[in-house]
Amino acid sequence: MTRSLLPKPAIDALGLSTKISLIRAGLVACTGNVGCRFSASDTKRHAEEIAQWCETHVNLDGPVNIHLTAATTPARNTTSANRLARLQS
Repeated sequence: MTRSLLPKPAIDALGLSTKISLIRAGLVACTGNVGCRFSASDTKRHAEEIAQWCETHVNLDGPVNIHLTAATTPARNTTSANRLARLQS
């Protein structure tokens, strides 16, 4: 079976990027208030703004991890691993 890949102009037309950067490789954002009723902000938009700013102002020589979450309750503001550890203790 052959997979059909979108040509770069089609990806660009969607407002997406094929450019690789150290900041984007480690930038993770929860769904945000666009898709989650527990979220207090638009984390996807904020992640994009952080990426754009960092790409023009910060010279990285290695990867960096940034995780954005906007859950308004502590239970939703923890990672799955933390929740699992609490359940097991």
